[in-house]
Amino acid sequence: MMQAISIEAYAKLNLTLEILGKRKDGYHNIASVMQQVSLADELTFTPLSTNGKTAITGALGVPLTKNLIYKAVQLIRIKAGITGNGLAITLKKRIPLGAGLAGGSADAAATLLSLNRMWKLNLPSDELMALAKNLGADVPFHIIGKTALAQGIGERLTPLSSPKLHYIIIYPDIHVSTAKAYQKIKGCSVWGKAKGMMKALQKRDVRVIASSLHNAFEQAIMSEYPVIHVAKDALTRAGALGTAMSGSGSAVFGIFIDEHAQGKAYLQLKGAYRHLWKANTRV
Repeated sequence: MMQAISIEAYAKLNLTLEILGKRKDGYHNIASVMQQVSLADELTFTPLSTNGKTAITGALGVPLTKNLIYKAVQLIRIKAGITGNGLAITLKKRIPLGAGLAGGSADAAATLLSLNRMWKLNLPSDELMALAKNLGADVPFHIIGKTALAQGIGERLTPLSSPKLHYIIIYPDIHVSTAKAYQKIKGCSVWGKAKGMMKALQKRDVRVIASSLHNAFEQAIMSEYPVIHVAKDALTRAGALGTAMSGSGSAVFGIFIDEHAQGKAYLQLKGAYRHLWKANTRV
């Protein structure tokens, strides 16, 4: 009998996010430096003797057949021609939904990686990446993980090196629709902020990295949801060297000079925010 597998699915932060233009297929080209951090969902995959059934327990947020974990299972079943292996999946959800932290995408990628291992499929990374692209724009990033430059719709990835960074993440309890966020973007960014962040990461200077944060969605989303601006200000007052919104929001994060400053800020902010996390770079 195959053994159960547990895996962590890590949240994503956009250190930079530029919208470069709309494509003919309706998607947008982006340039974004993405980074996985220690805030994570936990998934456990347990093989069952039942014929081809998939059961998922946990805070899914959407009907089963629309959930990215379920879609990932079905996709890899079709790819590998597997119909008879029953599966029970338990999800411990820590990454908030609709926050710009790519929790659903992280869960989908973790599912592909885990089932490739559990079912001994030995699918190479390029085939896993192709499956991931079919599930969503942020899913391929979570196949390679850590820190990367994402281009195209997010599927063209260049791994990057990063120092260990100390973050505090605030989720202001607002669900922002990514599709609606794109509708608010009037112009297009110039391909430059990501290049600046890549140079900052090379220098491994926390202050330069913090000053290079950028998100093209930020102004438009904050104008509709001022509470996001309030959260960014709170992080700055608590000592953050730089702050930004992640993805299309509503989660925001601040970079701190070291673990001590991060811990001090966490204690200062935890009374004001229900959804607050300390997180560090996955290096």
